[in-house]
Amino acid sequence: MTAATCALGLLLGPVAFGQGIVSSGITGLVRNAGGQPIAGATITAVHTPTGTTYSAVTSVAGRYNFSGMVVGGPYTVSAGADGYKPAQRTDISTQLGATIDVSLRLESSSEVVRMEKFTVQGASNDLDAGATGAGSIITSARLAMTATVQRSFADMATKNQFVTLRSVLASRAQPIISAVGQNNRFNSVQVDGARVNDQFGLNGSGLQGFGNPITLDTVEQLSVSVSPYDVGQSGFTGVSINAVTKSGTNRFSGSGYSLYTSQDYQGKNVFGSTAGIRPTLEQKTKGFTFGGPILKNRLFFFINYERFDSVTSDLAGLDPTGTPQGAADMAAITARLAAINSAVGGRFDFGTLLGRTAPVTQYDKKKLAKLDWNISGTQRFSVRYNKTEGALPDSGKYKYGGSVGTTQNPTAGTGIANATYATNLSSNRFTQVRSEEIWAGQLFSRWTPELKTELRYAKNDYTQETPTPIIFPEIHIYNVSGVASSGANIGNGALVFGTELNRHGNRIAVNTESYSASGEYIWNQFIFTAGYDREKSGFLNLFRNLSYGIFDFASPAAFAADTPAAFIRNYYVRGTNPNDVSDFAINGLFTQAKWNVTPLLTAIIGLRYDWFTAAERPPLNPSFKTIFGKGNDGTVDGSNAISPRVSFNWAIDDARTLQLRGGVGHFTGRIPWVMVSNSYGNSGVGRSAVVTLAPSTGLVSYLRSDFDPANPIGSASSVNVGRPVINLIKEQLDAPSVWRGNLAADLKLRLLDSLATVEVIHSVADQALFVRDLNIQERFVGSDGRQVFRGTVNTAANAIHPEFSNVYEVSNVSAGGSTYVSFSLQRPMKNKWSYNVTYTLGKSTDVLLLGETVAGSQFGRNPVFNQNRPQLARSAFEIRNRIQVSLAREFEFVKGHKTSFSLYYEGRTGNPYTFVYSGDANGDGVNANDLVYVPTGTGDPVLAALAPAAAQSYMDYVNGSPLGKYRGGIAPRNAFSMPWVNRLDLHVAQTIPLHFRDAELEIFADFVNFGSWFSKKLFGYTETITGGGDNELLTTLNFGNATYTAAGQLQMTGAYVAPAIATPNNELSRWRIQFGARLKF
Repeated sequence: MTAATCALGLLLGPVAFGQGIVSSGITGLVRNAGGQPIAGATITAVHTPTGTTYSAVTSVAGRYNFSGMVVGGPYTVSAGADGYKPAQRTDISTQLGATIDVSLRLESSSEVVRMEKFTVQGASNDLDAGATGAGSIITSARLAMTATVQRSFADMATKNQFVTLRSVLASRAQPIISAVGQNNRFNSVQVDGARVNDQFGLNGSGLQGFGNPITLDTVEQLSVSVSPYDVGQSGFTGVSINAVTKSGTNRFSGSGYSLYTSQDYQGKNVFGSTAGIRPTLEQKTKGFTFGGPILKNRLFFFINYERFDSVTSDLAGLDPTGTPQGAADMAAITARLAAINSAVGGRFDFGTLLGRTAPVTQYDKKKLAKLDWNISGTQRFSVRYNKTEGALPDSGKYKYGGSVGTTQNPTAGTGIANATYATNLSSNRFTQVRSEEIWAGQLFSRWTPELKTELRYAKNDYTQETPTPIIFPEIHIYNVSGVASSGANIGNGALVFGTELNRHGNRIAVNTESYSASGEYIWNQFIFTAGYDREKSGFLNLFRNLSYGIFDFASPAAFAADTPAAFIRNYYVRGTNPNDVSDFAINGLFTQAKWNVTPLLTAIIGLRYDWFTAAERPPLNPSFKTIFGKGNDGTVDGSNAISPRVSFNWAIDDARTLQLRGGVGHFTGRIPWVMVSNSYGNSGVGRSAVVTLAPSTGLVSYLRSDFDPANPIGSASSVNVGRPVINLIKEQLDAPSVWRGNLAADLKLRLLDSLATVEVIHSVADQALFVRDLNIQERFVGSDGRQVFRGTVNTAANAIHPEFSNVYEVSNVSAGGSTYVSFSLQRPMKNKWSYNVTYTLGKSTDVLLLGETVAGSQFGRNPVFNQNRPQLARSAFEIRNRIQVSLAREFEFVKGHKTSFSLYYEGRTGNPYTFVYSGDANGDGVNANDLVYVPTGTGDPVLAALAPAAAQSYMDYVNGSPLGKYRGGIAPRNAFSMPWVNRLDLHVAQTIPLHFRDAELEIFADFVNFGSWFSKKLFGYTETITGGGDNELLTTLNFGNATYTAAGQLQMTGAYVAPAIATPNNELSRWRIQFGARLKF
């Protein structure tokens, strides 16, 4: 049986995660025919591809242990002792981060006993004696067999029943993964021991690059763990994803591959004005791998290069050329642009109106080089370098017709109505360029048969730049006519040009270094481990939005006359740093003891201590400290956590037909650093925005005398900070942490050649993040029990302290948790077919969504009943019910030509959603975040009087909707679910031998959302709630608008207009095929 087929059974099996996440291990007992341990036996393990050899001597208890081993295999393990005949086991494959059990019996015969083929959880369904926590190992063979278009880590990780994928795009270009109902930003991703998380916390994928930091063709194994009780692992409260890259061997080998898809191989849009249209798409991926020996058995290399190119079409909300008046507006605007350029010396290119089919060209390049050096029989060194760089053009906030006139610009007070649809010239578009460069090295040493050590170092340098086609203030021209994306003719659109307001000085740089040292000592039945690790990150955040200036013009005529309605510009004090510079380091000490109590029972107990340090503090605002009685310069410095962990594995019978495993422990995660960086940039010191209504000078004068494209960021000798917004974190803010435990039973079903598993995972939040606004002033408690505030603090009289505007504080609360139960039945690959069927039931709660980035957005986008008070509710990341079915089958229609098919089905409960009022019902200054009170009837005393017909319209909707069960109370956050989601993916591959040095050509196709193409009746469309913002992270339905009367009653506004609840999502409903070919030699 091939390695690929053997690997299929590894997908969802329980795994033991040992010390280290870049290597593997083997342990076992050596016993005689009577089952008695043999002390002093010599054990040798040889990694066949490289000749790397490991040696040990069994303890008094007959046990041996190898750690720091090359991941994968095959290995041959041999044992010998005086008075006994040698024995060996062959074709052993190790697992990343796991220590597998390979025990041997020495017979009295004089012949070598060659035991039958052994592959961990591969060709057999043997239970893993080292498994304790919940996790999966996915091999390179399984990676290649999984249907995926974007070939992301997320696609692979979500085959684990406790990890789900929530993607905004059907192409899965921005995958969002959540484990056991936890936030997607609380995961850890490491490659060869180097952390590749999005440390700053802006990207929903949790990664810094546009895609994977490395290509899947370089991955030897991928581990996915939800509860690894090894105290050497930390930095997550969701899932820990660890990858180890391939290495060269004694044989030169490699591959060249190419993948392709286009709009011809994807489904049409199914909803909206573009229904029946296939959006523009062309994606190409090309790459190669090559590895081999530099010195046989000693020094090896492995290299990879890959480039991804994508061309898609962008959208625009408004087409000004679609109506005669719009065409006239554009002619006037174009003429004025020419006049402006002439007046200032022709320095600027304002771009063109690209329309709705403008091409968007993205690229992503990856390169990797790795060296493995067997320094001696007891020392092994590995070093890897890789770099990922890519660029993605972005049309800005107006590509979908977003409105113009938010709090980001000064339309208030100008008399200009917000534009419901907008478009922009190409000068308003920008490109996001990301680069990530990583060095990672490990040294594995065996000083004595009992003592081993491991040293690791990694360095990650990441930058995110946003080059723009022009350096210019952003210009808004209102009351432009045209055709909206809905097809309607409108007269209140807007045209935007100049540098996009959030790119007025925008750069992120993150530098992370990590070190670790650990040692392992074997004594009798015990394995002792201890170590230290440190991870230090430095951040430079340049975000000077509005610092080039923004002009608002009420109409094309006002723009032609150069009479702006408003102007705004951000300034900083000259001589101060416009960048926000911050840092943190997390240090960890850990120790652990593994006790092999009996051959059937293993227990592990460990303790980890983490503490944070930070050198840089936010600028102190003395006025804030005087007024609020505390500083705004809090940091994470001094925060610490103690994390005990215990786990076990117990075989109920000698044949290990049934085993129980489990454990409990404390896990400390990390803070999305952008929430901390806010406090460095929004201190109310040395920075301010100046708003001028009806300025006396126009755009041309500004360009001539006040704006320097060579130094465009607004600066002044001093600034009047006015009423600043303040961000702060509590002193010694704790990182998110959880207590988590699991209990599982694994049963071998010999009749079915299958493994049945029942597992429960329970998590309780120890420390969670919460955001309050310390400056909103309470007014009264409404008739429904809701705390009502005085209104937006943009009005000074509404603030507790009128010297300041919003004051957002990030602090900790101890609330939230989750419980997930899974039932699985899996048959490893045998007789050329395998299957896995899993059902998972989950429940998750939290107090804050944390689906945004900055603290103010976290505060405003969290649906609440009583603002500023932690309120436990169903998490937006909960998946209540989930069914997974995978099936793989191999054929040989022509001898020697393998054909393989694999199907993966997932059906799950739709994402949660919430009913809110559309306005600011509670007066906290935030719209569309207040939970709905559900009336008992038209005469409910909680509600103020309303016209009978209008009152009845609300009740008609309540009586026919899920709101009905909450009559007389508040409909909780995320109490409702979108429709059930079905998805079926198909992977097909054909191998063609080339009869040259074992070369073969593999032709394959990935058919994502195959079920939608096969039968819309069976699989239907993926339906989501439209409106309410980001449908994946926060979904709300508006239950009309409401305010409170002076008597405290809720006053509904007008008759109820029912929202469209579930509509097909074009991206998620579209099927797509990607074709590929891979030459392996």
